[in-house]
Amino acid sequence: MSTMLFQSPGSKRRPDGTYGWKIFDDADVENALKAGWSISPRLAIEAASKPVEEKPKRGRKRARTEVGQFQADDPATPDVNEAWEE
Repeated sequence: MSTMLFQSPGSKRRPDGTYGWKIFDDADVENALKAGWSISPRLAIEAASKPVEEKPKRGRKRARTEVGQFQADDPATPDVNEAWEE
């Protein structure tokens, strides 16, 4: 048997958005759902309209000079790393 699954955006139109569809064998349905396919056009459009979660920013940032170049570490101060901002 086979199952029709939906993904947004796509070439088919609804008042609330667009979607596409594809037929999957029943053995492949579970993997397709994990890969972002949905069981209805409405759910596919809702999933596509959710804001994407931003990745957390890194904790450290490279230090720069006044002209914008990377700041080098001063070997004379072994306990302080001037190349990175705190």
